[in-house]
Amino acid sequence: MEMGGGWLIEVDIRDYFGSIDHQHLREALGQRIGDGVVLRLIGKWLNAGVMEDGQLSYPESGTPQGGVISPILANVYLHVVLDTSKDDDGTSDGMEQAVFELLGFKLFWARSQRGYWAIKLETSASRFTRTLHRLSEWCRKNRHRPVAEQWERLGQKLVGHFNYFGVVGNRGRLMAVRHELYGIWRNWLNRRSQRARMTWKKMRLLHQRYKLPLPPPLSELRSLRS
Repeated sequence: MEMGGGWLIEVDIRDYFGSIDHQHLREALGQRIGDGVVLRLIGKWLNAGVMEDGQLSYPESGTPQGGVISPILANVYLHVVLDTSKDDDGTSDGMEQAVFELLGFKLFWARSQRGYWAIKLETSASRFTRTLHRLSEWCRKNRHRPVAEQWERLGQKLVGHFNYFGVVGNRGRLMAVRHELYGIWRNWLNRRSQRARMTWKKMRLLHQRYKLPLPPPLSELRSLRS
């Protein structure tokens, strides 16, 4: 955000330590280390065999699994591959389509109210759906508990959701969870008894007495930098 734009890159690093290219790593190290003894020592580490299930092999890529130097080598390589391999002015036409999900958030480029590009976050569609499903399951299992007790527990769950997803630009999604929860709650209260139906009129009266928490105001939401 400080550079006024850039790239969003989604990378699968599931087997990162085991897939580092030795030749590229040596070239990167050679640009930073002038001591030949150190470079040869690192080379021996990379060429050391790996024992798995009693079988010794000599992989042509990757860093030693569990080796104390592996995290350092991996970070040097990652710096070269990602941090210094892109040189762009941040005005790519594909910026608007650059979207990926991380830890329940959708991250994407969007124009701010002042007109400049910024990274924005909102609850991802998959996490939003999963949250509603879990709330529905809780209401189903606890629909015969006293209404006051249900209200207290649902309020706690909402506050927990707000605390995690309460970032600038995401308040609309927080309000949507609250709105959907009222419908879910009414649906399961409606199934408590065939004679005492929970109509929307009754639900509005219940709402006046048992109001679910609102998301924090905009001034209290976390920014991306925080």
